[in-house]
Amino acid sequence: MKFRNNPWFFLWILLISSTGLYSQTPDTLSLGFQDFLKEVAQNHPIAQQAGLYQERAEAALLSARGGFDPVAEAGYKQKSFDAKNYYQYLDGGIRVPAWWGIEVTAGYMQTDGIFLNPEANLPDLGQAFVGISFPLLQGFLIDANRANIKQAKTGLEMARQDQTLVLNQLLFDAANTYWNWYQAEREFFILDQALKLAEDQFVAIRNSYLVGDRPAVDTLEAWIQVQDRLYAQQLSLGALQMSILEVSLYRWDGNGQQINPTYTLVTNNLPTEIEATALSSFNVNLNQHPQLQQLFLKGQILDIERRLKVEKLKPKLSAEYRLIANQWDFVNSQVTDANPLVNALLLDNYTAGLKFSVPLFLREARGDLKITDVKIQELGWKASQKTAELQTKLTQQQAMIGVMRDQQDLLATQVLNYERLLMLERQKLAVGESSIFLINSRENKLIEAQLKELNLQVKTVQSVLKWQTTAARMLEWVQ
Repeated sequence: MKFRNNPWFFLWILLISSTGLYSQTPDTLSLGFQDFLKEVAQNHPIAQQAGLYQERAEAALLSARGGFDPVAEAGYKQKSFDAKNYYQYLDGGIRVPAWWGIEVTAGYMQTDGIFLNPEANLPDLGQAFVGISFPLLQGFLIDANRANIKQAKTGLEMARQDQTLVLNQLLFDAANTYWNWYQAEREFFILDQALKLAEDQFVAIRNSYLVGDRPAVDTLEAWIQVQDRLYAQQLSLGALQMSILEVSLYRWDGNGQQINPTYTLVTNNLPTEIEATALSSFNVNLNQHPQLQQLFLKGQILDIERRLKVEKLKPKLSAEYRLIANQWDFVNSQVTDANPLVNALLLDNYTAGLKFSVPLFLREARGDLKITDVKIQELGWKASQKTAELQTKLTQQQAMIGVMRDQQDLLATQVLNYERLLMLERQKLAVGESSIFLINSRENKLIEAQLKELNLQVKTVQSVLKWQTTAARMLEWVQ
């Protein structure tokens, strides 16, 4: 009992009893998991960027449609030499590309001069014309303009799949951060409660020591327990503050401004509730998976490209027919009973022609086609590999979730058993058959089991969310 009679010991006890031990309890302002994800999907910069994918694809489609825009054209050419007007050529009009490679033209021509080519002689006031040209071989089934539009339309759907994948990953990252925050918050609560329990226990033992019922070593042991738990609680508080800052990275308002982190914000969901919601169905139609859809759409684009390359193996043969007028009179007063309007219009005043060309070896066309065929084969193998990879990941994750659920049941039973042991140990202490050391040991084991159970609960729900991410179903939380 020398230690009890030491005057410095009494001063130490008084100082401890008058010192306030730090603890913090979060406020009641809560943020639900689903509300948090909806906020992320609506306001986060990455979500905003993903929304631009569609606009970019629509702009690409608009650009592709520009291949069919009408074109206004005009030209003027003159030669004057030795005070003589050799020739003047003036023409202008509009050219309208149409589907099936057809091109319609309309315009007006005027010529003048003393050295005109005979074919350039026109009526004095000029000549109007309306014409049409179209391919008969290469370019009849498909051409560059039509291929660009078909590929751009496919690009619209690819943009939707890209957006889905980006949002899917963003929501998973945000969800992981949310549940890390939940775990840090609950760990702090458990350790804070353990600290308060140690403080109360220290006060009770100190009072027992002061009346002579406890030895001084019990107060020292109780105080060491307070110090250990205070240290753990402060570490947990730091982890909680860091997790709140991480969550704040995903919180943005509607004006594109990051929401300042607040330490009064707490979670309001339980992992078991979220897990039950997320596990409503393990069925996945892999054919509709965005990653496989992307490969399918790329295949469609390559098919369009291949059709265009096959078309270029054909010779070029185009026909042109143009109605010409006397100034603006296309009939030119030639309608008679023997020469009806159709003949006067189509068979009397016109120009017509054919144009043919073909490369003798077609090496460029054959090489381009071979390259496209190789790309299609590569894409097919990639799709097969991606399908197997996704199926394997989903199966592995489902198996892991099943193991974790069994472990949750085991840890829940373990926590209950540690609680019973602690209760029995306290009963034994009350009749003098136990010690503070054993009580502390039982409490520490219980706290350790509670933290393990919490960690497993969070890891399980994160694994479920990982499965949802692999299945590209995270957007179900915000729909």
